[in-house]
Amino acid sequence: MNKTIRYIAGILLILYIAAVVVLCFIQTDSLPPMEPEWFGIPVDKIAHFIMFLPYPILTWLVFNNFAKKIWRRVAFAALILFTGLMIAGTTELFQGMTDYRSADIMDLVADGSGIITGMGIVGIITFIARRK
Repeated sequence: MNKTIRYIAGILLILYIAAVVVLCFIQTDSLPPMEPEWFGIPVDKIAHFIMFLPYPILTWLVFNNFAKKIWRRVAFAALILFTGLMIAGTTELFQGMTDYRSADIMDLVADGSGIITGMGIVGIITFIARRK
C-alpha cells in the first residue's frame, strides 16, 4: 500500500480515537435535544453504530501487511475485532463510573455491530481488490 495513504490513515485513526473518547465522555446535557428514535431505532444506538463503523477500516489501512496466507488475514481480522470491542467495552465501563453518563449493554451491542459492519466493508473491498 502507498505509504502516503498509510500515513494519512494513521493520522485519521489518531483523530478518530480522540473523537470517540470526546463523544463518549462529553456531558450531553448541553447538546440540543434530538428525536428519540429514527425509524424505530433509538438515536443513541445509531450514533454508537456510526461511531464505531470507521474503526476497522482505519485500522486495516494503517496496520494491514496484506498477508497472502489466509490464516494471517483471519488472525488480523480477529485482532481488529478484539481491539475494537475492548475499546467499546472500556468506554462503556468508564461511562458507568461517571456521575453524568451510564453504561449500557445495548450501546456495546451497537458498537460491536458497527465494528462488524466495518469489517464486512473491509472484507468486500479486500475481495474486490484481490480479484483485480
